[in-house]
Amino acid sequence: MSEKTIHEKSWLFQLLLVLGRRFHRFYYRKFTVVGLGNVPENEPVIFVSNHQNALMDALAIIFSTGKQVVFLARADIFKKPFIAKLLYFLKILPVYRFRDGIEHMSENDKTFLHATKILRYGTPIALFPEGNHGDQKKLRPLKKGVCRIAFRAEELSGFELGIKIVPVGLDYTNWQKRNQDLLVQFGNPIELAGFIPQYKENPAKAMNELLQAVSEGIRPLMIDIQQPDERYEFYMQTLEMQRYAYFDTKPFDRNGCYRKFQAQKELIRKLDDRFCSGDAEAIELEKDVKKYQATLSTHNLKDRFVKKVSPKLLLTACFAILTFPLHLIGFFLNYIPYKLPYFLIKNAEDTQFHSSLDFAVWFLSSLVYYLILIILALTIFPFCPALCGIALGIIAGLFTVFYSRYLIDSFKFIRFLFLKISVKKAYYDLLGQKERILSQLQEILRD
Repeated sequence: MSEKTIHEKSWLFQLLLVLGRRFHRFYYRKFTVVGLGNVPENEPVIFVSNHQNALMDALAIIFSTGKQVVFLARADIFKKPFIAKLLYFLKILPVYRFRDGIEHMSENDKTFLHATKILRYGTPIALFPEGNHGDQKKLRPLKKGVCRIAFRAEELSGFELGIKIVPVGLDYTNWQKRNQDLLVQFGNPIELAGFIPQYKENPAKAMNELLQAVSEGIRPLMIDIQQPDERYEFYMQTLEMQRYAYFDTKPFDRNGCYRKFQAQKELIRKLDDRFCSGDAEAIELEKDVKKYQATLSTHNLKDRFVKKVSPKLLLTACFAILTFPLHLIGFFLNYIPYKLPYFLIKNAEDTQFHSSLDFAVWFLSSLVYYLILIILALTIFPFCPALCGIALGIIAGLFTVFYSRYLIDSFKFIRFLFLKISVKKAYYDLLGQKERILSQLQEILRD
């Protein structure tokens, strides 16, 4: 695939999309998509999304829609010919910025022409208008690139394209690790036609208004904590406590991610209102959470393991013990593709590339690994035993992915229980502090 044919459907890309989509489902513990019906069919669409997790954000949009979406990325990564060909195959077009040199800005005209052709062809385009990924759950100031591309594409088609801009919100429980939760939400489309009369009279004003509409479209679909850095950490710690206390106890709840998201948005709104009015209870809560987190840090613990022994925990522990042999089988049969990503990402400086590298290496190494295993098994063993062995390896491997989190959590919970023996006062202090904080949160949410 070349730059000129990037708008056309590729059977090889489609094959990777189908295989990757299945693998992506297993990469996350829960992968929830909301509002997919808001995406127009058979109309030119531009997706705009918040950007937290490098390549995984793009995959979230691709695998949610099942479409061969064309993305726009900064032009400096296209410098090497081989990399450029790979990016074009992955349906990524270059966009030049002022920092790339004023002499290159005219190259964007070529990209705008491609964008017009792509949208006319019926292939969606996606952009991350924040410009780069960030490590905080807040919407950062948006760049005007999406406005320039959308208006320019309409202008080149005589304002007859009818472009719809669809806001997308992405929310990860943890963007650095596998086996986490991912919520993808598609908002109501923004019709560019409503801004075209203003654009013909005053392009700059129309772009500002469109950018504001895009921002207002994305904000409700994501966790958006617009607080200074010194208070941001308190918000994140409080949201995590709320999640583990009320929404992380039902792993098979299909709507759990969305209900958790709604509850977190409501808590953020309530806390914002309290802090804005200088509420004493909110300030006291902030002090209690900081004290609680300091105690956790002292004993190298995390909030989700601070809980009393319950029948459910005992059943989970029994399940972990009984199924440990299956975990060992899955671990040893899948050791190479399972562990290889860890060795490659441990030296990556940008932590937000961790899950992207993890997913890409895990996916590709698994394909190669199992292809080799299938060939060897069919060569050495009869067809049926070979097929059963491969199936067992895959099933055991998938089980290991999900089991590993429960196994690790069980050991960490046991560490907390040992605190009852070694430092009894700290054990009861943590339980008491957590109970008080959760009670304060409930009080705030009831108002």
